[in-house]
Amino acid sequence: MRHIKKHKMVVRFALALAVIGIAMLVSAPPVAAAGTVDPALQPLVDYMPTMFIVGMICLLLAGLLYWLEVAELLMIALAIIGGLLMILATAGFLISLMAAPSGGGGGGGGGVYSADWDCEFIALAAGGPGGAHDAATEFPDSPFTAADGGTPDLDKTIGASLVYDYANNKVTWNIDVDDDQTTTEAAWLDEDAYNFDIRCKLLNGMPSATGSNTEIPAWGHIDVTRTAGTRDNGSFARVFYGDSTAGEYLGFGLLADSGAAADGHDADHTYVSYTGQKPYPAAGPLSGDWIALGTSDADPDGEWFSCWIVLDSGLSDYSSPTIDTGVTVTVSIGTSPMQTQWKGDIDTLTIYMNIDTRT
Repeated sequence: MRHIKKHKMVVRFALALAVIGIAMLVSAPPVAAAGTVDPALQPLVDYMPTMFIVGMICLLLAGLLYWLEVAELLMIALAIIGGLLMILATAGFLISLMAAPSGGGGGGGGGVYSADWDCEFIALAAGGPGGAHDAATEFPDSPFTAADGGTPDLDKTIGASLVYDYANNKVTWNIDVDDDQTTTEAAWLDEDAYNFDIRCKLLNGMPSATGSNTEIPAWGHIDVTRTAGTRDNGSFARVFYGDSTAGEYLGFGLLADSGAAADGHDADHTYVSYTGQKPYPAAGPLSGDWIALGTSDADPDGEWFSCWIVLDSGLSDYSSPTIDTGVTVTVSIGTSPMQTQWKGDIDTLTIYMNIDTRT
């Protein structure tokens, strides 16, 4: 065709891009993993391999048509489409290279960003900073019934016998049980509601394309050693309170007061159950769901979450467990292994509800 020579430079440029694309695709380090760049630019990284491959196919077809000297318009269209795809793929490659941190801070090898979480219990006075220890007015909120003073009135008592082991991220909650072997009354617990404040810090922020840090999501998960017991009159009893409307009264308080220092954490949380299941009146599952808790941009004062508990009489499990035995709640906070977009670690905290005395 007499006009094909006019487009030699276009086709040659396209073929050069194809060669460069093949070299980049073969030599690319694993920096294009999802979750390593600003979410606004993430599609360029996510679809980089696809754009490389489709773009190269278009360019190779354009080169074939050029060599055969047929279908001039189709050749030009393929060259333009392939060239644009290769340019976008190259941009994705460069963005992933620039965005991925280089080592350190829990980066996780190969330069791929991996969130490094550090979570700890913070003991805040009831009615003081955090405010969420007031069962009558603060937790849990709708659709749950307040632990005290709601309708119906659950008449729960805020925990006070708490012993924190900060070095091991553990708190022991000592609870007295008053057993009652009548058919109309269940065991009475002297303390049966609490909301544990948890501060989590993202130790390695990920810079975004705009210069600020990217908001990195955190998830929470709860495992329990026992959710059912036996009342002292021999009948079934739940360890944790529950109802058919809201579900299980064990779960998380979502992010509140992002970036607040301990004495500045005074906002209430939004409360959610540890599981989407609503098995009431049967006992809840021993392992919950991964719950999205909020995001962090690595503020040095961290993010405030909580784990809240409202007990039923099943903790007693008459006549065992004996004194100084109980139920363990394991709280995991960090990057959920159930999703693939983000990489990161998990920090674990333990709440041990100990039967201190029986009367």
